[in-house]
Amino acid sequence: MAQQDGAEYEIRVLQESDLYIESGFYATLENLRKEERIDIENMRRQFRRRQQSGVVTYVVVLGGQIVATTSVVFEDKFIHNGGRIAHVEDVATRKGYEGRGYAKALLQQATTLARQEGCYKVILDCSFDNVLFYVKQGMRPVEICMRVDL
Repeated sequence: MAQQDGAEYEIRVLQESDLYIESGFYATLENLRKEERIDIENMRRQFRRRQQSGVVTYVVVLGGQIVATTSVVFEDKFIHNGGRIAHVEDVATRKGYEGRGYAKALLQQATTLARQEGCYKVILDCSFDNVLFYVKQGMRPVEICMRVDL
């Protein structure tokens, strides 16, 4: 348990039982998605696939509700002597809970996990609007992310 503004919160790994509307997980993801229809059965299948592939999703639980989340994806490289890197994905804080340090705490948790897993770096893609936040967390802009939408 940790404390922020006098309120105790917990950081833990997402559980399958969190995949219900009432948990607050979907409300937290709303900062990342654009009016995407929630299909709970699909989310359960996706949860199991992600678990099997080693993706770790953390959540911040405050008063029984999920208010922030992030995921860590590991990649084993051919280069760097077969080194391992961690990709931090889907950092999201539920509307109304921003600015309370939850995303910062999740990034620290993700970095700790990456160290434990023997990663030599942690990378994260973000919008230009969020660069300053991540710089304040000790990250630095290095290269440019490119993509193709399919």
